Amino acid sequence: MASVVLRCALWVMSASVLGASAQGNYQKFIALGSGSSVGTYYQVANTLCHAINDERLVHGVRCINRSTGGSIYNIKALQAGQLDMAITRRDLLDAAMDAQSSRPDLEVGVGLRYLKSLYSMPLVAFSRADSGINGLNDILGKRVNIGAKGSGKRSAASAIFDALGWSSSDFSELTELSSAAMVEAFCDGTIDVFFEALANPNAMYATIIDDCNGRLIEMSPAIIDRVLAANSAFKLTPIAAGLYNHHAGESKAIGFEAVLATTDALTDGTVDIIMQLVSQVESP
Repeated sequence: MASVVLRCALWVMSASVLGASAQGNYQKFIALGSGSSVGTYYQVANTLCHAINDERLVHGVRCINRSTGGSIYNIKALQAGQLDMAITRRDLLDAAMDAQSSRPDLEVGVGLRYLKSLYSMPLVAFSRADSGINGLNDILGKRVNIGAKGSGKRSAASAIFDALGWSSSDFSELTELSSAAMVEAFCDGTIDVFFEALANPNAMYATIIDDCNGRLIEMSPAIIDRVLAANSAFKLTPIAAGLYNHHAGESKAIGFEAVLATTDALTDGTVDIIMQLVSQVESP
């Protein structure tokens, strides 16, 4: 019954929008920026695009999932007009919309728009079970992947390093691998530690744990308190017990909120149709 009501609502809405298309109130193709093809952004973008495309004969809008470099890249691509919508972090979007923001990696973007909260993103670090790494302080001197430039995990890892007073010289190597390359490097022993921020549970973490002997690195309350005090972008986002093998207890974690964003260039009529559809999609 709900699907029938939704379809009827879309017919009414689409008739209005399509009737106004000559005045520029309708956009046929939507490029949705996501992230690495193995990450949660990409999976969620696929789900959102499927929800839109399943009804494309009704409303005439087609969504295309664009794999990208991640949160910061997506904001810059929105600002440049290369994307119509994107998934990004709420704190980064807020910073890009704040004329008083002093983030060096973002420019204030006129016309950026928040659309919808999607899910929480706990930031985690992984090491191998036999690495001797028992806490975050133990990663000093190790080979650590902090993520590709423009990715959310890269800026998050940098924020943690700043809060703890760490620099690149405290590690034997800092790599800038994409999520896909990072998994391969971890599993073949090329790196010791990596940072990631995905919704839970997810297949990547399960693979890391089950196939590559990976384990979550616990963040101590003292480290969490220091990071939260130094950077208000982080929020407490614990990881529930039992989501993965060898993860019997709840893990204390900090993280972010993933959101859907666009710009004023996307017409109100198109936004109305998209929001009517994605509001029916369950978050991961």
